[in-house]
Amino acid sequence: MMEIGGYFNLELSSRGSFLHCDGNCLNTGGNALEYILSSLPRISRLWIPYFTCDAIMEPITRLKVPHSFYSINEGLEIAGELTMRMITLLI
Repeated sequence: MMEIGGYFNLELSSRGSFLHCDGNCLNTGGNALEYILSSLPRISRLWIPYFTCDAIMEPITRLKVPHSFYSINEGLEIAGELTMRMITLLI
C-alpha cells in the first residue's frame, strides 16, 4: 500500500513567541507519540487499531511498549465486542 500524506508547516501569524511558554516543538505525529509514551510512567498495554501506519508503530516498537490490536469497521469504529477491561485501557 502506498502511503499518502506529508509534512505541512504550521503557519502562524507573526506572534513573536510560541503558543505555550512551556511547549515542545515536535515535527511529526510519530515524534509526538514517542514523546508522550516516553513521559508516561508505566504502560501496561496500548490498544491499537489494525488499520495503523508504520510511522505510528515505530515509536511503540522502539520503546518496547506492550501492545495489542483491535479491529475497526468501515466507519472506523471499534468492530466486535471488547471487554470492559479492554475499553478502560483504550481511554
